[in-house]
Order: sequence, then C-alpha cells, then structure tokens
Amino acid sequence: MLKRVIILGVLAGVVASFIFQLVSYPQVRELYSVSYWSNLITVGDVMRMVHTQYVHEKAVEYDQLARASMEGMMRPLDRYSAYMRSRDFQTFEEQNRQSYVGIGIEIFVINSRVTIVTALDDGPAQEAGVVPGDQLVRVDDVNTENFSLNQINELLRGEAETSVRLRVYRPSLAETIDMEIPRRPVALTSVRDVVVSDDGIAYLRINRFGDNTPREFAETLDRLEQVGAHALIMDLRNNPGGLLRAAVGVADVYFDQGEKVVSTRGRTELQNSDYVSRTPERVNNLPLVVLINSGSASAAEIVAGALQDTGRAIIVGERSHGKASVQSLYAIRNGDGIRQTTAMYTMPSGRTIDVVGVVPDVVVPVDGDDYVKLNTQRRHAPYLEKDAFRREFGFDPISDVQRETAESILRSAILVGKFREVRAI
Repeated sequence: MLKRVIILGVLAGVVASFIFQLVSYPQVRELYSVSYWSNLITVGDVMRMVHTQYVHEKAVEYDQLARASMEGMMRPLDRYSAYMRSRDFQTFEEQNRQSYVGIGIEIFVINSRVTIVTALDDGPAQEAGVVPGDQLVRVDDVNTENFSLNQINELLRGEAETSVRLRVYRPSLAETIDMEIPRRPVALTSVRDVVVSDDGIAYLRINRFGDNTPREFAETLDRLEQVGAHALIMDLRNNPGGLLRAAVGVADVYFDQGEKVVSTRGRTELQNSDYVSRTPERVNNLPLVVLINSGSASAAEIVAGALQDTGRAIIVGERSHGKASVQSLYAIRNGDGIRQTTAMYTMPSGRTIDVVGVVPDVVVPVDGDDYVKLNTQRRHAPYLEKDAFRREFGFDPISDVQRETAESILRSAILVGKFREVRAI
C-alpha cells in the first residue's frame, strides 16, 4: 500500500511539473503544439524536394537550405531581428564583450583610401608605431587597394600569437613604412576622448555600451574628480547602443538606491523587469549635459531618457533614433546566431521613446555633412598640422556647435551654482 502511494505521489509530481512547464514556458509548450509539428513537417518536405530536384546540385546542400530558411524566417519580424552567420555573430559578441584577437586598429575609407582611424591604446599596432591617419597599402603579401573593409578585416584577423605584416603610407611624412605586428587579445574601450578644460568642464564620449562600459565610466569619473572637474559633457552622438545592463550601469551613478532607471515588458515573465539603481547613494552630482543625435539609439537612448526624466541632465542636440526595443541573443548549434526582439522598454516616467525618440531640452541642429567632418577631424586633426589636414581632407576644422552649446550651459550652471534652474532656459 505504501509503495503504491509513493508511486502515485511521484506520478502526481511528474504531472504537476509537466503542467507547470507547459503553463510557464512557451518554448516547452510549443513542443506539444500540433501547429508547430505540422508546419515543421511542411518545411522539411519543401527542403527535401529542393535538395533532391533542383537542377543545380551544389546550390542545395541541406545546411545552405537550412540557413536560407532561417534567414527568411527572421526577415519579416522587424529591422532589429536577424539571423547572423557565424562571422557576424562572433563580431557582434566581441563588440559586446569589448575584446577580440587582433592588432588593435579601426579602419575606414577616406577619400578612396583605406585609412587607420584608431590605433587602440596599449594595442599591438600602437606599440608597433601605427598612428591614426596611416593609409593601409598591403596586408602580408596582398595589395589591399581594391579590397572592401570586410575583406581587409578578414586578412587582419587570425589566431593569437601569430603576426601580420603591414605596409602603410604616412601622409604627414610622405613615407611608406613596413612593420610586423603580433596578434593578441585586445580590449575595446568604449569611454574615449576624455579631456578637461581649463575652467573644469570635462568631456567624454561613449561610442558603445558593452560589458566593461560601466566600469570604464566609473573609473573615468574618479579620475575627473581627482583633477577637479566641475561639470561633465557626456557625448552619446552616433552611439548605436549595446547592452541594456551596461546602459543601466552608466546611468546608475546618477540615481539614488532603489530608483527606477528603466523598465522592460515582453511576452514572458522573464522579459518583464524593473531595473533600479543599486548604488547606496548617488555617486555623481556634477552638472551634466548629454549630447545626442539621430544616431543615438537603444542603450544610448535609455541613458539620455532616464537622466532627462529625472532632471539629472540637460539633453542637447537633435532628436534621437527612437528604438525602444530590447534584443536577446541566441547561439545556434551550427555556430551562427539569432538576434531577436523580445521586449520593449519604457523610461522612469512610463513614457516610451519608440519611433519618437528622445527630444532634446535644447535643440541644436547640425548638418549631416558636418557630422562627417567632425568625426574626421576628431580622428585626424590632433595628428596633423592645419595645412596638412586641409590638403588631406579638403576642409579646415569646423566648430562643434552642439558641444559648444553644452559648454555654455555648464558654464552658466557653474556660475549661478544652481543647475536645476539652468534646465529651464
């Protein structure tokens, strides 16, 4: 009798667990869906017919057909969801981790020349003598003149502890230079261009929100405090976003413990979260201006919108991109990956910025061509004399009116000592 009771108890537990899984987890529930299996069989039938009957045999291997069907499956969802081939998936993960194996350079096409726009601090390329403005001529024995950026990046990649030979042309010296550079793990910094003016106004730019961004930001704030900064400009222009948790980690230092920074809502309970500040007390009370434009998206908008909602910063620039969706990343067993929208987020006030974006408190429009010029001079002007810069890029350095507006606002705030009142101008 006891044995029978135990068996019935175990069976009841198994049934209860099964029902709980069906109710709580849609992905489990779908495994028992007639619609799921009937459509899966249909997809398999079409794949088999194409594989066995399409005239060009090499074009219809099962792995090719499977990838094509998955790419097609993701395409109609929204512009932020996508199926990513292994190389793209790896690059995306590297950007979020802020680490990759390479030589530590960023390249861009300027005036039809592949130009090194960044040599990362303490990276192998910088240590070997590469400087921003160097033009890439050869990679190993390959002339890269007509190569795309993706093709060149493939040549530059490789295993750690291997090396690559570069030939670069340095316009400032009118010389061609050969160098051999080792590949190794390189940290991608996201908090860049940190400077402090003579009157104590600090400036920093965040180019993306990755795993290390909150730590980089906190360390930068500590250094700025040590050198006596009185106010801060946080530049989020053309920041495409990144990790939600990184955005919360950056904004967190301006919030009191328990204060809501952002909320997410999706189809499942796992996607429903209120992200609150975990700092015991507000770490930073410096007057703050955040710069945004139409290229500021996702995580960048979370930071700008949360600080605007709570009156912790003045937002200057142009309306942001308007992306209020959250993507989750899934690795596929073949090495590829899926980026899929799984939730939408709202600001502390409950507003959504989807489509409408974050509207600046002080609107300062800038022509699109001027953004290109500003990016070019940020990367190259520090390394070239004014005449050499003009010869190379065809224009004299221009004023950054949005940054100048931010500086003017902060100088007024410092003078009157009442930042909140300045927000009303």
